[in-house]
Amino acid sequence: MVGTGSHAMTSALAPILAEATGMRVRVIPVSVEPERFKRFGDGEFLVISHSISEMEMAVSGIGGYAGVDRAPARILWHQNDTPWMFAAPGNTFLKDVYDIKNYPGIKIANNASSPAMTATVRGGFLDFLGITEEDVTIVDFGSYSDNVRSINEGKAEVSLISPMSSVTHEIAATPIGVKWLDLPLTDTAAWARLLPYRPTAIPAEITWGVESAVGHYGYTSNYIYWVSARADPDFVYHMARWIYDNHDLYEGAHTALTRMHIDTFRAFLEYNPGPVHEQTIKVLKEIGKWTADDDIWQAEAVAGMDLFSKAWEAAKAEAKMKGIQVNATNQEWVDMWTRYKDSMGCKRMATRM
Repeated sequence: MVGTGSHAMTSALAPILAEATGMRVRVIPVSVEPERFKRFGDGEFLVISHSISEMEMAVSGIGGYAGVDRAPARILWHQNDTPWMFAAPGNTFLKDVYDIKNYPGIKIANNASSPAMTATVRGGFLDFLGITEEDVTIVDFGSYSDNVRSINEGKAEVSLISPMSSVTHEIAATPIGVKWLDLPLTDTAAWARLLPYRPTAIPAEITWGVESAVGHYGYTSNYIYWVSARADPDFVYHMARWIYDNHDLYEGAHTALTRMHIDTFRAFLEYNPGPVHEQTIKVLKEIGKWTADDDIWQAEAVAGMDLFSKAWEAAKAEAKMKGIQVNATNQEWVDMWTRYKDSMGCKRMATRM
């Protein structure tokens, strides 16, 4: 989506890829995450930029994804290890994140276009603090950029934002600036309440992004370039090989492109719960970055995603027979879909520790 680091780095990479390979490369921003996943599943996009957290919710069919057909996705390459933090305007009255509890009705922004961000804001963050929606005012925004700008425009007092996104650099440079609200890693009880809402998130010290955020504490949600499991094998192999072989060519085009280095990808694979495309694995084996242990979790990841697809098709068949509309806002369908997932033993992807 426009305003994010993912969009900026992909836009910087695209012309380099096009010139070097002769391919026609088009970057299409889609601000609503489930819509992006749907268009990917429909075959409109060969490659999709989707965070591991959003993909986990997409595979599980949670929130807005409950009305979108499953798409058998596979990892093409690691895009970036996106840091996330809660923030307030630089002139805020808040002393720290826990001070939120002292201001009933405080306005907290939420990017309603992202099921993963919504799960964090409306669920995990409030549970982290030990409060409920009745204690605050959730202000929904239709795009990530509006969500970020809200704290400096007086529309919200707290927002979940990424320190590396373009729009974050924009508001951090204003006279008001940004105050970062740390989620202390030492508060393990609070993190234990948050992480069930975002099982692929990694609590972390922020090490990159806008300078003022470095050294603070939030979490990392890695962004990935995904392809369909049905994608042309030659295309996937040559894309993965080109990304690896040409890092020196493109890494200077945008700061975040440095995060596509093989070392960052390899580090991510130590925690990754998602399936990697077989042709990317072929490249990783060629360069000595895939192990026999990786084969074990890879098989589990593929089986887990396939099981969700089987549950989905079975639930859809019953819904069709009974005339039940497959829609994320239809509770009858959501209950049916949940029942099938539970009965077939589907398990949500979670960071491997």
